[in-house]
Amino acid sequence: MIPNIKQLACLAALLTLCAPAGAAEPLSDRLEGDAGMASYTQSSQFVNGTSHTQALPYTYFDYGRLFARIDTFGIKTVPLLHGYVEIKTTVRQDGYRLTLPVTGNIRDRRDSVPLGIGTLQETPYGDFFLDLYHDTGASKGNLFDGLYAAELDTRIGTLYPQVGIEYLSGSYTGYYYGVSAGEAGNTAAYSPTSSTALLAGGMLELHLTGDWYGNLYWRRKWADHSIGNSPIVAKSYQDTYFASVAYRFQ
Repeated sequence: MIPNIKQLACLAALLTLCAPAGAAEPLSDRLEGDAGMASYTQSSQFVNGTSHTQALPYTYFDYGRLFARIDTFGIKTVPLLHGYVEIKTTVRQDGYRLTLPVTGNIRDRRDSVPLGIGTLQETPYGDFFLDLYHDTGASKGNLFDGLYAAELDTRIGTLYPQVGIEYLSGSYTGYYYGVSAGEAGNTAAYSPTSSTALLAGGMLELHLTGDWYGNLYWRRKWADHSIGNSPIVAKSYQDTYFASVAYRFQ
């Protein structure tokens, strides 16, 4: 069973007390990493939905115990193997509004507000991201994601291929992809179960000039039948991509 928010707090405290020290990089006393601007685009999974594009800050840096990794922000606590136990949140922008006749009387869904624990393990074989969140927002569901990223030097830049998995609890999928009898209108009511999605993509980092770098990113997420069978879902996959320009602090 995926834990609720109280269990997450207990687990975080236990890991903080018992986590074994390892080969984690020492904490920096200055800002190290990238900060700039990016154009982010996310495709829609929903019936007659449209892609959403917006310009937002791009950040991927460490400053002491604080860190920012594109859409994830948090605090490092104690060393754990090749990284740290981290208390974190992430920006998912998974809320939406459906007003099309095909959806009947579907209400608006608000963005989730994830809070959880996780770790980034920076090993000689690549980076492993493991995160467990509880949505403190409307769904009250739980999320787990695991991601592996390698690093490959190419003739035009550094390529970071990624593969991963994402688990969403029944409470989360029920809120975002379910259709109650009262909402159904001219479509069918639907109650999804928990869902597991596969992730694949990558980022190409380009050296522009001096301490300036550009990034091109793409990721596709393939959801299973629990989401794909929802009457408000047009396709079971979703693409996310961005292009950024950032200054590197060293």
